[in-house]
Amino acid sequence: MLSDVFTEIDCIEADDVINCCRYNDYTHDPLSACNCTPPYSAENAISARCDLNPANGTYPFDSLGHRSHGGTDAKVC
Repeated sequence: MLSDVFTEIDCIEADDVINCCRYNDYTHDPLSACNCTPPYSAENAISARCDLNPANGTYPFDSLGHRSHGGTDAKVC
């Protein structure tokens, strides 16, 4: 779960921050839950990865479903 990532990892070093930004355990993270089939979306994680969602899933709106995009937002200076 997301909160566990931040309690278990001290985000002090740049590599630690990058690992936090890449986090996506959407099948077990309650923050990724949605009214979908399956009952979660990888789009709701820190590292949004719609490419991980099944193409035959059912989602309340298209941006939660399968798309060819993901994990492009992490920027660490």
